[in-house]
Amino acid sequence: MISLQPAAASRATPLDTVPGRLSPGQRIGPTAACILLCACLASACGPASDGGPAPVEPGPGSDIQEAVDADDEARNDSEAAAAAADAGEREPSSPDGGELAGEPAAVDDPPADSTQFAALPPAPDPEARPPNSADPSTARDTRLRVGVLLPLSGAYAATGRELFQAAEMALFEVDATGVELLPRNTASDADTARAAFLELAAEGVNLVVGPLFAWTTEAVVPEAVRRGIPILALSNDISVADHNAWILGVHPRGEVRRILRHVLEKPDQRVGLIAPETGYGNAVVEAYQLEVAPRKRSGLTRYSKDSEPSAVVQQFVDSVPGAVNRAGDAILIAARGHALRAMAAELAYRDVSPDRVRYLGLSSWRTSNLQGEPALVGGRFADLPEDSFRQFAVRFRRIHGTPPSRTAALAYDATAVAANLAAVDPNRRLARLQAPQGFRGLLGAFRLLPDGTVERGFDVYEVKRDGYSLLEPAPARFARAPEG
Repeated sequence: MISLQPAAASRATPLDTVPGRLSPGQRIGPTAACILLCACLASACGPASDGGPAPVEPGPGSDIQEAVDADDEARNDSEAAAAAADAGEREPSSPDGGELAGEPAAVDDPPADSTQFAALPPAPDPEARPPNSADPSTARDTRLRVGVLLPLSGAYAATGRELFQAAEMALFEVDATGVELLPRNTASDADTARAAFLELAAEGVNLVVGPLFAWTTEAVVPEAVRRGIPILALSNDISVADHNAWILGVHPRGEVRRILRHVLEKPDQRVGLIAPETGYGNAVVEAYQLEVAPRKRSGLTRYSKDSEPSAVVQQFVDSVPGAVNRAGDAILIAARGHALRAMAAELAYRDVSPDRVRYLGLSSWRTSNLQGEPALVGGRFADLPEDSFRQFAVRFRRIHGTPPSRTAALAYDATAVAANLAAVDPNRRLARLQAPQGFRGLLGAFRLLPDGTVERGFDVYEVKRDGYSLLEPAPARFARAPEG
């Protein structure tokens, strides 16, 4: 078992590093890391002078994305920035700044592995020889070489830079020696991503973190599978998942499964769905149909960005056989912002009362202004646990001057998991990656399944008049991993 100790908040010294300025072929190995850390500790405390990149999520070409109402986008951005700024001013809830602990084992499973935050080491003596430098050729052979494929140029360069900053933080905070990061630029182009991967493969990488987008991941996965090089991609499009090529991005399937299993208890309960006509909406509909038997579906309505909420609700009401307000039923509303509030108000107006029919939602509800609509009070939604991410946001903002995106947390988790493989026998690394008890990351517990998908633990939240509160935490254990 790898047991790494949390980093004390007082030791989270700002690092004056700018990963976005690395050349495509530059490596981060133990010696370079020591030099970087010395420079960081010698520099003045405080964020880098340029403040780092603005945290941006993947743009319009990203994989499975929710549509944002134009009149809510600015409000959501300002609310998120304010929340992140507030988190940046608060101390972490635990004195050690949080931890990444292994997911508790299920019955008869082996003990959990641990990927915890490690304290930053003391400043090394720049004249001292690194521990593994007596025989450079031997050190090269035993080092875990992790390729990092990110868009470091072009339209998404700021995103790529932020993600590499998170990956570098993981390497510093996880107490694992003998790890070398090899960043390569994919831009946002499939051919560039493939060429970058082939370059890494020629250099003998053991594992790759990234790429970010579905189309770049799709270009890399077949090459990686042929060569037996594991991939921890940051996309959320599970259609590109493959054996030993895992898609770490958060897919709607897990959220849908969690909220429906939370609320559906009686055999005669029905649940309807209102979802957008987008790729994200398609993923929600597919998950809904997988989770809800036909006899338990009430109605299904799709809407476009130009749809009037009143027309959407009328269409839904007309599609439900029998009483649309039957007590105990539920409606999953895969919307956010203005559209969510307007649809909830319209449902209540049409006597689909939230006192009788439960309104359900997904993670988009958290980023919406829920306080403006009384009909949403008592509604429930699924989302990832946020405590560890908030603590990470504190550290990231101290170092880089800006709050991180959730995608940065994925890059951190992927690098932390990779770093934990350094002390594992090479023949056991794949087994460790697929440990049935999984890992506990910045975005909660997760485990890598044999088909390349990732199972995650989700909390359930309840909407209150003044916001929302945790109603039911994610399960403490995963069910037994599927065979195959």
